[in-house]
Amino acid sequence: MSAFALTSCSALGELPSGQRLERIEKSPHYKDGAFHNVEETPMFTGESSTFENYFNFLFNDWERLKPEVPLTGEPLDLKALESNEDYFVWLGHSSLFMQLDGIKILVDPVLKDYAAPVFFLNKSFKEKVTFSIEDFINLGVDVVLLSHDHYDHLEMDTIKDLQDKVKVMICPLGVGSHLEYWGVDPQKIIERDWDENYTYESLTFNFVTARHFSGRFLTRDKSLWTGFVLSREGKDPIYISGDSGYGKHFKEIGEKFPQISLAFVECGQYNENWALIHMTPEESATSVSDVRAKFGIPLHSGRFALSNHTWDDPYIRFNAKALTLDYTPLFPLMGQVVFLSSLENQDATQKLKTQTWWVDDAKAEAQYLKEQEN
Repeated sequence: MSAFALTSCSALGELPSGQRLERIEKSPHYKDGAFHNVEETPMFTGESSTFENYFNFLFNDWERLKPEVPLTGEPLDLKALESNEDYFVWLGHSSLFMQLDGIKILVDPVLKDYAAPVFFLNKSFKEKVTFSIEDFINLGVDVVLLSHDHYDHLEMDTIKDLQDKVKVMICPLGVGSHLEYWGVDPQKIIERDWDENYTYESLTFNFVTARHFSGRFLTRDKSLWTGFVLSREGKDPIYISGDSGYGKHFKEIGEKFPQISLAFVECGQYNENWALIHMTPEESATSVSDVRAKFGIPLHSGRFALSNHTWDDPYIRFNAKALTLDYTPLFPLMGQVVFLSSLENQDATQKLKTQTWWVDDAKAEAQYLKEQEN
């Protein structure tokens, strides 16, 4: 078997078994051999079959799924990342690098230019900014935080690069099976169910409900999917939704964790044929209000096309809806270091609020296409 085939097979990961499976079977969210959402959530909601959905997405000539020009971003300021202050950096799609109380965290790190078991599928957009895992390894990473096992959130090569460099990898039930299969020390793997938590030094990672599914090949829902609330003594919590359809859980999270400051919510890859496992941009914007956050930041777009909407549609619609609600939407550039202390400054938040970078990028794209025609 070729090295390519071996790598592709390894990237599928491994399903839970043994003691890990025994623990999973005790979860109130696991029955009949699979995890289930709190609300009834059929995978597909349209009239098309599973095959038709996949075929239409792969072979229809959808317009502007990917931008024809590199999207605006900033080179990673490694010097700024050495600061002792709290900050976050959006790395594209759902990937984040954060520092809270000096604890450095990589969230759903997917840094390769594809999100699939093979390099020629789900290729990323053209990018001005690139990040290497070595950048973060050199800075030091304490925690890898994983929301679920889909390829655009869990990347085998990145996990292998980090496995000897981090203190812990925190994930929902069952995802640890992939990590251990790829060589991560089981002592570093922290797996929890919804409504459970894990504390690392001063920071508590609370596992909260999401509405989604899991699986890296044909078998679904053998591992859990989750959102997180990161809480610290004397500081406002931070919410990360993971992938999730809209549901009652957002208001419940807001009630359980009052005074959330930042809410990072999924906003992209939606479709009427799978309307319950991803949110429309309007639902994404509303979810921020539901959790009662001060600031809302859309994720899950800007790097990969996994549905048939245009690349800028999530930002246009999220922004329009958010401006009617009771919080401040923020639109950091990919690679931009945002210090949490700056959010207390009205001028700084206004800049992030009005930093509608996709508008300029769409204009640049239109100009590029016009030049190509001439």
